[in-house]
Amino acid sequence: MNKKLFTVVGFVAVSALILPLGRQLGRSKASVETQQTTVSTIESPRPGRAPEHVVYWQFFRHLLALRDRASALERAGGIGAGLRSYYKDKAKLTDQQALALDQIASTCAQEVAVLDAQAKVIIDAFRTKVLAKNSLTGGTLPPLPPELRRMQQQRNMIIMRYRELLRTTLGQQGFKQLDDFIKIDAERNARPAQITQALP
Repeated sequence: MNKKLFTVVGFVAVSALILPLGRQLGRSKASVETQQTTVSTIESPRPGRAPEHVVYWQFFRHLLALRDRASALERAGGIGAGLRSYYKDKAKLTDQQALALDQIASTCAQEVAVLDAQAKVIIDAFRTKVLAKNSLTGGTLPPLPPELRRMQQQRNMIIMRYRELLRTTLGQQGFKQLDDFIKIDAERNARPAQITQALP
């Protein structure tokens, strides 16, 4: 009995030492890979937070979705003012700052949409040519076209450019109010992903 207890305690102790070491090595490798592949983006100062280009793309999309929802409500005879002014009110922006924010988000989304449409053409061609062939032969899939990686970097840079434009347009105080709210709100509403084991 004592031998079994000793074995269990020993296993737990060794696991407690190995798991943090594995996590640290994983972080170091991820850090190197991030430094090599990230172009003109700002990485999160806190572990677990998404890079700035991801945060701001989601923010711009949400802002525009609220605006579209407000328009739909108003067409149906409802009131959409609360949705339109959500970020203005929460970040305590002026009317002029809120208008600038809306224009910047719209322009960024339009520019990203053009790039995404170009990427879709490349992806569709890749799928048609390569995936169909490999599904018949059962061969391994080749890597994605290198231009897609360049386009992803370009996309990230577009978003960061509009983030910087937002900062200069709103001024230091206005941008800080908005930035703080976006990040606090995103963390508050974040939910861990539910991972389910695939059926055999």
